[in-house]
Amino acid sequence: MESFLANLLIEKHQFIEAESLIEQAIRHNQEWENLNHGAYAWLIKAKYFYALRDYQKADQAMQEVQTWVNKGPIVSTLRNSINLMWINLWLVSGEKEKTRQWLRNEIESLDQYQKNINESSEVQLLSAIKIFIAEGNLMDANHFAFSVEKNARKRNRHAILIQVLVLIALMETDKKKAQEALIDALLLGLPAGFRQVYLEYGKELLSLLEECQKIKGVNEILSIIYQERTNHLNNILTEREIQILGWMATGMSNIDIGEKLFISAGTVKAHSASIYRKLQVSNRTEAIAKAKDLGLV
Repeated sequence: MESFLANLLIEKHQFIEAESLIEQAIRHNQEWENLNHGAYAWLIKAKYFYALRDYQKADQAMQEVQTWVNKGPIVSTLRNSINLMWINLWLVSGEKEKTRQWLRNEIESLDQYQKNINESSEVQLLSAIKIFIAEGNLMDANHFAFSVEKNARKRNRHAILIQVLVLIALMETDKKKAQEALIDALLLGLPAGFRQVYLEYGKELLSLLEECQKIKGVNEILSIIYQERTNHLNNILTEREIQILGWMATGMSNIDIGEKLFISAGTVKAHSASIYRKLQVSNRTEAIAKAKDLGLV
């Protein structure tokens, strides 16, 4: 129950409460050595770090999951959820050969999963869809996504439906259809507290999300995405570059900025070139506009 509640809190983006429950779950499962419960507790810890984008610690948690799996058989639904977590980590780490090998091992089973979709097989299908999207194989991704969506609607399985709708929005080349899928996912999930399912692909879905701001809860999602992006850029830009950006925004010339910082105008120019490259802009005006948009100045 502790692990289950922690999983819900991670989805709601309530990480402090989730972390406490995860540690309790791991400690308690060490006492009674239930393989499924122990593996599940560590899986939720991996999901916690994955949601925080600390992929190294997520991988370490998955190594602990594997120690429980190696002790004996576990239920198929949990096993497939573990596979999905591994695939998520391989995809963000660029380990394409591992995802391709998994797909080669499962490819003959996918059609059978599609014909008889249950709680276990739908997780395998989600894993395959993610890999197909990463490989640019949108035909197969759409094929299996349609089956999962249809089954989830029929059985009122909202959690899986929201996940597959987000993936459909992510891969749909028709912007109108992508928007419709995302709106459907938002209207289903936001009132129920879903957050992480949208934030996992926040960067890729950003332009679509920005067009959904009238939906209650979307601005909260956007705020988290913007903050994550700002934090990321703060880690990329040096302290000096952030200082120069701030003076740029006041309209100062390179000579004036140099005098303020006791460096030459040429050094300011060199820093400016680095800023433009990191922000992926071509001039001062664009850099200032993007910095304001990101909350850097």
